[in-house]
Amino acid sequence: MSLHASFGNWLLEIGSSPLSPLSPLSLLSPSPILPPMPQLTKAQVEHIAKLARLKLKPEELEKMTSNLGSILQYVDMLNEVDTSSVKPTEQVTGLANILREDVVDQSKANPDDLLHNSPLPIVEHQIHAPHAHG
Repeated sequence: MSLHASFGNWLLEIGSSPLSPLSPLSLLSPSPILPPMPQLTKAQVEHIAKLARLKLKPEELEKMTSNLGSILQYVDMLNEVDTSSVKPTEQVTGLANILREDVVDQSKANPDDLLHNSPLPIVEHQIHAPHAHG
């Protein structure tokens, strides 16, 4: 059984009544801490895909809009967890900063060869990246 199916079965076992404190409907209720995240629009998903340089077909756009919306709705449930008594965590491994000397290592790679790997145009020996928002 997949993890997703197991989680779904668990939700059904703990209570299917809307009045149950752990029912699936109560898990998706608006958070008292933050307002619920709005559902993503197709335009927003198209913009995200453009920023990620993904070309989505119309049927993929529809599926991604639904999938990303579900993910955000699931993550939004974390807003319901009371963390007021939890101290902020900065480091969990107990390690301290380990610093090393900053030494320049001359690469054997030719800069022109490296620039030719870019799918973007090269202008004055620099990669010309388009604006992220336009």
